[in-house]
Amino acid sequence: MLCDYLAGCHSCSVGGTDTDSAVPWPRSIALALKFQLCTMLRAAEFLSGKPDELVGLGTNDAEFHVPAQRVKARRVITQPLSSLAQEVLAEAIKTDDQPFIFPSPTGKAPHPRALGVAANGKLPYRLKSGREVGGITGICEFLGMAKWTPHTLRRTLCAAPARILGHRTHLFLAEEVYAWQQTLPIDTSLHDKIARIRRR
Repeated sequence: MLCDYLAGCHSCSVGGTDTDSAVPWPRSIALALKFQLCTMLRAAEFLSGKPDELVGLGTNDAEFHVPAQRVKARRVITQPLSSLAQEVLAEAIKTDDQPFIFPSPTGKAPHPRALGVAANGKLPYRLKSGREVGGITGICEFLGMAKWTPHTLRRTLCAAPARILGHRTHLFLAEEVYAWQQTLPIDTSLHDKIARIRRR
């Protein structure tokens, strides 16, 4: 169901009921999550990304140049962009003068924690009158899924190639539910190799 949600909010339904009007969070959030799965970048590395950091869109050599100040290791990332990542960008960038790739409803860059809040929702707070306001349904609750975070989702996808190839890894494994508590003995050789390739 998460794939359906990311593919297009307006086609998503729960329990066989059309829920277009009830879909939480703007389409830009779904696109940002999908882009993260395509690139395995951290939210802080791409959520405040600008269109002029994208190079060669529409070609096999398309790249996303992430400046060092947004990278955990404080080094520039040159991220190759797959055809699917470019499809996401094509939908996300609507105008030539758009300031950010995935703008918030206010036109500003989303907060780095925006994807996590979108995934798990926001609890309401109680006014002095006793009335509760401000609660927002998360994507997990909306789709009837166990809770996960973008961080866990990203690390699960980083570990997937190792699991498919039969390598052991310290990264999280994907079960029917994202089982971030389950780990295996440390063997980072494949992960390091993947990291070197994708960060060239």
